Amino acid sequence: MTLDKIVQEVLKQGQAEADSIHKSAGKESLLILDKATKEIKALNEQAKSKVNEEAVQISRKIMSSAELESRKRILQTKAEVLDIVKSEVLDRMRNLPIVDREKYIKKLLAKVRNIIPEGTVRVRLQDQDILKSNLGGYRMGEPVEIAGGMIVESSDRKRVMDLSFETLFEETWERNFAKISHELFGEVRT
Repeated sequence: MTLDKIVQEVLKQGQAEADSIHKSAGKESLLILDKATKEIKALNEQAKSKVNEEAVQISRKIMSSAELESRKRILQTKAEVLDIVKSEVLDRMRNLPIVDREKYIKKLLAKVRNIIPEGTVRVRLQDQDILKSNLGGYRMGEPVEIAGGMIVESSDRKRVMDLSFETLFEETWERNFAKISHELFGEVRT
Protein backbone atom coordinates (compact mmCIF):
# COMPACT_ATOMS: atom_id res chain seq x y z
CA MET A 1 0.00 0.00 0.00
CA THR A 2 1.59 3.32 -1.05
CA LEU A 3 1.80 6.42 1.10
CA ASP A 4 -0.65 8.24 -1.19
CA LYS A 5 -3.20 5.39 -0.85
CA ILE A 6 -2.83 5.43 2.93
CA VAL A 7 -3.28 9.20 3.00
CA GLN A 8 -6.35 8.96 0.71
CA GLU A 9 -7.90 6.23 2.86
CA VAL A 10 -7.35 8.21 6.05
CA LEU A 11 -8.60 11.36 4.31
CA LYS A 12 -11.87 9.57 3.47
CA GLN A 13 -12.25 8.48 7.08
CA GLY A 14 -11.16 11.91 8.26
CA GLN A 15 -13.77 13.51 5.98
CA ALA A 16 -16.53 11.58 7.71
CA GLU A 17 -15.19 12.57 11.13
CA ALA A 18 -14.70 16.14 9.97
CA ASP A 19 -18.26 16.33 8.68
CA SER A 20 -19.58 15.04 12.00
CA ILE A 21 -17.44 17.36 14.11
CA HIS A 22 -18.05 20.26 11.73
CA LYS A 23 -21.83 19.68 11.94
CA SER A 24 -21.64 19.56 15.74
CA ALA A 25 -19.60 22.76 15.81
CA GLY A 26 -22.11 24.35 13.44
CA LYS A 27 -25.01 23.45 15.75
CA GLU A 28 -23.10 24.85 18.71
CA SER A 29 -22.40 28.01 16.72
CA LEU A 30 -26.10 28.36 15.93
CA LEU A 31 -26.94 27.99 19.64
CA ILE A 32 -24.42 30.70 20.51
CA LEU A 33 -25.80 32.97 17.79
CA ASP A 34 -29.38 32.18 18.84
CA LYS A 35 -28.58 33.05 22.45
CA ALA A 36 -26.93 36.29 21.35
CA THR A 37 -29.97 37.17 19.21
CA LYS A 38 -32.30 36.60 22.16
CA GLU A 39 -30.14 38.84 24.33
CA ILE A 40 -30.25 41.54 21.68
CA LYS A 41 -34.05 41.42 21.47
CA ALA A 42 -34.35 41.71 25.25
CA LEU A 43 -32.06 44.73 25.30
CA ASN A 44 -34.02 46.42 22.51
CA GLU A 45 -37.32 46.02 24.41
CA GLN A 46 -35.86 47.67 27.50
CA ALA A 47 -34.21 50.51 25.65
CA LYS A 48 -37.00 51.99 23.49
CA SER A 49 -36.27 55.64 24.23
CA LYS A 50 -32.94 57.35 24.99
CA VAL A 51 -31.07 54.05 25.51
CA ASN A 52 -31.89 52.84 21.99
CA GLU A 53 -28.56 54.02 20.57
CA GLU A 54 -26.62 52.42 23.42
CA ALA A 55 -28.51 49.14 22.98
CA VAL A 56 -27.55 49.04 19.31
CA GLN A 57 -23.87 49.41 20.24
CA ILE A 58 -24.13 46.72 22.89
CA SER A 59 -25.90 44.36 20.50
CA ARG A 60 -23.13 44.80 17.93
CA LYS A 61 -20.56 43.94 20.57
CA ILE A 62 -22.52 40.87 21.67
CA MET A 63 -22.96 39.70 18.06
CA SER A 64 -19.29 40.28 17.29
CA SER A 65 -18.30 38.40 20.41
CA ALA A 66 -20.62 35.51 19.55
CA GLU A 67 -19.31 35.36 15.97
CA LEU A 68 -15.73 35.44 17.22
CA GLU A 69 -16.42 32.63 19.70
CA SER A 70 -18.11 30.62 16.97
CA ARG A 71 -15.13 31.02 14.61
CA LYS A 72 -12.75 30.11 17.43
CA ARG A 73 -14.63 26.86 18.14
CA ILE A 74 -14.71 25.92 14.46
CA LEU A 75 -10.95 26.52 14.14
CA GLN A 76 -10.30 24.44 17.25
CA THR A 77 -12.41 21.63 15.83
CA LYS A 78 -10.57 21.74 12.51
CA ALA A 79 -7.21 21.62 14.27
CA GLU A 80 -8.37 18.58 16.25
CA VAL A 81 -9.52 16.80 13.08
CA LEU A 82 -6.20 17.51 11.36
CA ASP A 83 -4.30 16.15 14.37
CA ILE A 84 -6.44 12.99 14.33
CA VAL A 85 -5.84 12.46 10.61
CA LYS A 86 -2.07 12.95 11.00
CA SER A 87 -1.95 10.57 13.94
CA GLU A 88 -3.95 7.89 12.11
CA VAL A 89 -1.73 8.09 9.04
CA LEU A 90 1.44 7.70 11.13
CA ASP A 91 -0.12 4.80 13.06
CA ARG A 92 -0.92 3.05 9.80
CA MET A 93 2.57 3.69 8.49
CA ARG A 94 4.06 2.39 11.74
CA ASN A 95 2.02 -0.83 11.38
CA LEU A 96 2.59 -1.60 7.70
CA PRO A 97 3.01 -5.29 6.87
CA ILE A 98 6.60 -6.50 6.62
CA VAL A 99 6.33 -6.89 2.83
CA ASP A 100 5.46 -3.20 2.44
CA ARG A 101 8.13 -2.09 4.92
CA GLU A 102 10.75 -4.07 2.97
CA LYS A 103 9.64 -2.39 -0.28
CA TYR A 104 9.97 1.05 1.30
CA ILE A 105 13.38 0.29 2.76
CA LYS A 106 14.65 -0.93 -0.62
CA LYS A 107 13.25 2.16 -2.39
CA LEU A 108 14.72 4.53 0.19
CA LEU A 109 18.13 2.83 0.00
CA ALA A 110 18.09 3.14 -3.80
CA LYS A 111 17.18 6.82 -3.49
CA VAL A 112 19.90 7.62 -0.96
CA ARG A 113 22.73 5.71 -2.73
CA ASN A 114 23.06 8.53 -5.30
CA ILE A 115 23.41 11.15 -2.57
CA ILE A 116 25.28 9.32 0.18
CA PRO A 117 27.02 6.34 -1.43
CA GLU A 118 28.45 4.99 1.83
CA GLY A 119 27.78 5.49 5.48
CA THR A 120 25.61 4.32 8.33
CA VAL A 121 21.93 3.48 8.09
CA ARG A 122 19.67 3.53 11.14
CA VAL A 123 16.16 2.07 11.21
CA ARG A 124 13.73 1.18 13.93
CA LEU A 125 14.40 -2.04 15.83
CA GLN A 126 11.57 -3.93 14.06
CA ASP A 127 13.14 -3.21 10.64
CA GLN A 128 16.75 -4.17 11.37
CA ASP A 129 16.39 -7.67 9.89
CA ILE A 130 15.00 -6.18 6.68
CA LEU A 131 17.90 -3.74 6.54
CA LYS A 132 20.53 -6.44 7.15
CA SER A 133 19.57 -8.24 3.96
CA ASN A 134 19.62 -5.01 1.91
CA LEU A 135 22.59 -3.10 3.36
CA GLY A 136 24.93 -3.25 0.37
CA GLY A 137 27.91 -1.00 1.16
CA TYR A 138 26.34 0.61 4.21
CA ARG A 139 26.91 -0.12 7.89
CA MET A 140 23.98 -0.70 10.23
CA GLY A 141 23.70 1.83 13.03
CA GLU A 142 21.89 1.69 16.33
CA PRO A 143 18.08 1.48 16.12
CA VAL A 144 16.13 4.74 16.28
CA GLU A 145 12.65 5.58 17.55
CA ILE A 146 10.82 6.29 14.29
CA ALA A 147 7.61 5.01 12.71
CA GLY A 148 9.56 3.54 9.80
CA GLY A 149 11.92 4.52 7.04
CA MET A 150 15.53 5.31 7.85
CA ILE A 151 18.15 7.88 8.76
CA VAL A 152 21.40 7.76 6.74
CA GLU A 153 24.65 9.42 7.75
CA SER A 154 27.65 9.72 5.44
CA SER A 155 30.93 8.04 6.44
CA ASP A 156 32.54 11.44 7.08
CA ARG A 157 29.46 12.43 9.18
CA LYS A 158 29.03 15.65 7.20
CA ARG A 159 25.67 14.71 5.65
CA VAL A 160 22.58 13.19 7.19
CA MET A 161 19.39 12.29 5.33
CA ASP A 162 16.29 11.86 7.43
CA LEU A 163 14.07 9.51 5.44
CA SER A 164 11.94 8.55 8.42
CA PHE A 165 8.23 8.11 7.77
CA GLU A 166 7.58 11.06 10.08
CA THR A 167 9.75 13.42 8.02
CA LEU A 168 8.55 12.12 4.66
CA PHE A 169 4.95 12.36 5.81
CA GLU A 170 5.40 15.88 7.18
CA GLU A 171 6.89 17.01 3.84
CA THR A 172 3.99 15.40 1.97
CA TRP A 173 1.49 16.94 4.42
CA GLU A 174 2.91 20.43 3.94
CA ARG A 175 3.09 20.08 0.15
CA ASN A 176 -0.51 18.88 -0.02
CA PHE A 177 -2.06 20.82 2.86
CA ALA A 178 -4.40 22.84 0.64
CA LYS A 179 -5.72 19.66 -0.97
CA ILE A 180 -6.07 17.90 2.39
CA SER A 181 -7.88 20.88 3.88
CA HIS A 182 -10.17 21.04 0.87
CA GLU A 183 -10.92 17.30 1.13
CA LEU A 184 -11.70 17.53 4.84
CA PHE A 185 -13.38 20.91 5.11
CA GLY A 186 -14.14 22.09 1.58
CA GLU A 187 -11.78 25.05 1.88
CA VAL A 188 -8.26 26.10 1.02
CA ARG A 189 -5.55 27.26 3.45
CA THR A 190 -4.65 30.91 2.96
